[in-house]
Amino acid sequence: MKPPDWLLHELQLKGVLFLNHVLQASVEALPRTRRLAGRTVQLRWQSHAFQWMFTPAGLLEAVAVQPNVDLTLSLGELSPWDLADHLLRGEKPALRIEGDVQMAADAEATLPALIEAVRQAIPNDRKAAIEKRDTAPLKDTLDAIATLKDRVAKLRELSPL
Repeated sequence: MKPPDWLLHELQLKGVLFLNHVLQASVEALPRTRRLAGRTVQLRWQSHAFQWMFTPAGLLEAVAVQPNVDLTLSLGELSPWDLADHLLRGEKPALRIEGDVQMAADAEATLPALIEAVRQAIPNDRKAAIEKRDTAPLKDTLDAIATLKDRVAKLRELSPL
């Protein structure tokens, strides 16, 4: 099941706001990202692609996905929950980095500091709630939706219309 495009767009915009907040709070990251003005980064996750450009202030700006980018970060097939768990524990998820060597080295050097900044930017009570959340109801709901979709597809095959 693919989320609607408008939802992905909104998530990208909210993600940019959050990342820019983290970048502004990070003493180490902002000077590095200022040097990247005009350069583009694409994040690929599952079947989705998000793309940003660094501004002269060192912040991120969402841009349309294009084939030519300076740096591509691929997260693979992690679920949203697994990805959040990695980040909240301060772990770097499995990440494939392709593109400009210097930009990749900067990203590799800056990523641990940014992950720590993200952890600090989330209030402790929310961290605890996220870490203790019960994912069973969500999984059950998604399983029920998948089962329903399968049954509807079988009924359509059997229908004479």
